[in-house]
Order: sequence, then C-alpha cells, then structure tokens
Amino acid sequence: WVKVDFASVSTFISNHTLVQVLNSTVDVLAPIGLTFACIWLIRKQVSPIWIILGLFLLGILGYMVGVLV
Repeated sequence: WVKVDFASVSTFISNHTLVQVLNSTVDVLAPIGLTFACIWLIRKQVSPIWIILGLFLLGILGYMVGVLV
C-alpha cells in the first residue's frame, strides 16, 4: 500500500492531536474520493488509459508541489 502524508495540513495547525485527527481523516477520504472520481470518469466513457495517465501526472505534479510527500 502507498501511504500519503499530507504535509500542508500539519504545517498550518499547531495542536498535535488535531493534526492527527485531520491527517487520519484525509488519509481515509483521499483514496475514497479518488476511487469515486475514477468510477465517475469511467461512466462518462473516458478511456481507462487516460485515467491512468492522468493519475500518473497528478502524482508527479503533487510531488513537485509538495502536497504528496
């Protein structure tokens, strides 16, 4: 499995327990949202190859921006 640590959430909030709650919530909601987005795109007749390429580019851009650490 791939673990994504959202660094932007932890830099803006100083309370440690709130950061843990937000990180765990985002860690659960991000894959679910991404799955539903892919299902929605497939229902809109978007080719799965384009979806895979889009996810690949999203990962690279997210890493370059610093959102996906």
